[in-house]
Amino acid sequence: EDGQDAGGLFPEFLIKLSEEAFSKEIGYFVESTTGFLIPNNNSEQISEYHLTIFEFLGFIVGISIINEIKIWPKFATFFLNNILGYNNGFNEVKNFDQDL
Repeated sequence: EDGQDAGGLFPEFLIKLSEEAFSKEIGYFVESTTGFLIPNNNSEQISEYHLTIFEFLGFIVGISIINEIKIWPKFATFFLNNILGYNNGFNEVKNFDQDL
């Protein structure tokens, strides 16, 4: 044993992974004008495997939620509603573009 706490490495790994994976530099997600993340409509230009990568990122978010680990991304409400199967109303437009 090297004395490292394996329970401490897993949350740190997920936090670091989410910081990189959801960054603007990677490009799979972009910021709305309000600063919340939304999927990049042009993600297929980044990689032909973009849908598999989105599935993997969803897995990372799900694992983080199950393990109560706070990760970096702050998603737009209308995107979260879409994932959860809720209808979006007029009020959710402000999370996409406040000027609209």
